[in-house]
Amino acid sequence: MPGSFKISSHQLMSLILLYSVGTVILHTPSPLASFAKQDAWLAAFLGTGIALIFVWFYIRVGN
Repeated sequence: MPGSFKISSHQLMSLILLYSVGTVILHTPSPLASFAKQDAWLAAFLGTGIALIFVWFYIRVGN
């Protein structure tokens, strides 16, 4: 079919990972710091772990 394309699982993984990291870097720090105060490092650590689980899930579904 002209104009159709497929992406590989590696390309999907790269897209999801870059989107997730970009979103976390741009949107999360300010609200997280204002809500968690001195425990913001712990919330960021746990949030990153949870986000990586979602990335893994998206990649599994994509495969």
